[in-house]
Amino acid sequence: MWDKNFGVPIIAKLMSRNKFLLVMKYLRFDEKSTRRTRVVSDKFCMIRELWNKFIENSQACYRPNQHLTVDEQLLPSKNRCSFIQYMPNKPDKFGIKSWVMA
Repeated sequence: MWDKNFGVPIIAKLMSRNKFLLVMKYLRFDEKSTRRTRVVSDKFCMIRELWNKFIENSQACYRPNQHLTVDEQLLPSKNRCSFIQYMPNKPDKFGIKSWVMA
């Protein structure tokens, strides 16, 4: 993102790369001390609370009408987690699969 040739210029103006890495180092979405007990029953536990708030916000801001369609979407990811999906027909083969109603 901070590359002189291929990066996005606005990113470098908003935040330095070192500042971004520092923020990412301390950014957590779950409580690490209780993770082992929660991950046994919920593999999505590390971001479950954040994800649920995102869904609630999406539902509050969107009012469906009679013309709806459901589509699957692959959010590319190279993380090592148990819910990564492999989809050979997508440009990015590995990621988190979700369904979108639009």
